[in-house]
Amino acid sequence: MQKLLTFSFLLTVQISQGAISFNFNFGASVPANARNAAIAAASEISTKITGNVDTTIDVDFNFAALGPGILGGASVDYNDTGGTFGVRSTGYHKALTGIDLNGSSADISIDFGSDVNWGYATTISSNQYSFYDTVLHEIIHTIGFAEGIYESGEDNYGAAGTVADPGRYTAYDQFLGDSTTGGIISAMGVVDLTRWNSAVIGGTGPSGLYFYGPNAMAANGGMAVALYTPTTYEDGSSVGHFDTDLYGTDSNIMVSAGDEGDNLRMLTPLDLAVMQDLGFTIIPEPASASLLVLSGLSLLTRRRR
Repeated sequence: MQKLLTFSFLLTVQISQGAISFNFNFGASVPANARNAAIAAASEISTKITGNVDTTIDVDFNFAALGPGILGGASVDYNDTGGTFGVRSTGYHKALTGIDLNGSSADISIDFGSDVNWGYATTISSNQYSFYDTVLHEIIHTIGFAEGIYESGEDNYGAAGTVADPGRYTAYDQFLGDSTTGGIISAMGVVDLTRWNSAVIGGTGPSGLYFYGPNAMAANGGMAVALYTPTTYEDGSSVGHFDTDLYGTDSNIMVSAGDEGDNLRMLTPLDLAVMQDLGFTIIPEPASASLLVLSGLSLLTRRRR
């Protein structure tokens, strides 16, 4: 039997009550520069958002062959905590409430492409993908920024989302709508399938899905935020990201894809506003802070996150 060698690193950034810490269990194949970038990215999250109580998120962190065009992928367990929009991942529930729903198991598990030409440094080359940005992206998914509705309108448990068979969805899902209005899923767990079936494959622009969280709308100039809804549904990408084609790959961490040379290295106000809609508190930037945004250096091969 082959024994998996892992290394644990506890990152703790004490901000105030509700501080979120990350305990990384690094696989043996994860190089030192990747570990350092992961720790730095986690610190970015810890210094920007808080939950309701101090907590530590346990993260299994590995490199793996994920296939062509895929930078990274995360896996979590989901639990029904009650209510129409009470389906929560273990990472989200623990980050928000401090309650551990899966005992000694890792709260989240993240794999990164072993065949990707990663850039780990503050400045990356035009033919590299930002490891820091990808870590940010995947962790944010695991602590709440995720849909729990399938192309058919079904929930994670197979309920159809109809009057006869109402669904149970994630907190993110309560803010979904089309270009006309929000509330595409009712408080009773019923999906407006006429609107949903059209918008979920509506493409870029007014025919797709939008996010109607009040904080996100405020950060977006009072407008609902366009989501990634390509005309062919993409499992794992559709719905749960900002519209890459509209906003661009280097605009926000939570767009659906990244390009070589993109190196944002920060959670944007729009990224953070969605997390605020999901129940987190956003830590204000110090008045004297200055932010450096490194723009994308080239637009070459795009890979999905």
